Amino acid sequence: LESEQSALITRMSEPAFYASEAAEQARAHERVAELATELESTYARWTELEALREEIEAESGTGA
Repeated sequence: LESEQSALITRMSEPAFYASEAAEQARAHERVAELATELESTYARWTELEALREEIEAESGTGA
């Protein structure tokens, strides 16, 4: 997700991108927004899983 987002942002920062069709530009902007939402959800889930792992480790008396 991050690499796709980075590639799109890099592409969108090039002047030639804005010479492309408006529909293509719109798709790229929409995809960047989708990726931001997906990444936010993914990071939130990662945080939940890390907290769960820490809780389980604390209950079992093991540490990472």
